[in-house]
Amino acid sequence: CVPIVEGVSVTEAASLPLVFCTSLALMNASKQRGHGLLSPSLLVHAASGGVGTAMLQLARLFGYSLRFGSAGTHAKRAFAQRWGATQ
Repeated sequence: CVPIVEGVSVTEAASLPLVFCTSLALMNASKQRGHGLLSPSLLVHAASGGVGTAMLQLARLFGYSLRFGSAGTHAKRAFAQRWGATQ
């Protein structure tokens, strides 16, 4: 059992393992295909969504220096930048 931090709903807490496991699986699959080995950059589509923000956080943790995030509106792009998008 893991305690839920104050201010986080049960639904949000339940989604965290899913989005981070999905992000790790995508990054691992990309590495196995040879992508990302020659460049320290990552492009994340829908970067303001759950999986997108998780990927940006993991990319920052794993040392990707350029983390490009795409999003449909200025507000979503600003949100993605707060979670780790550099461009």
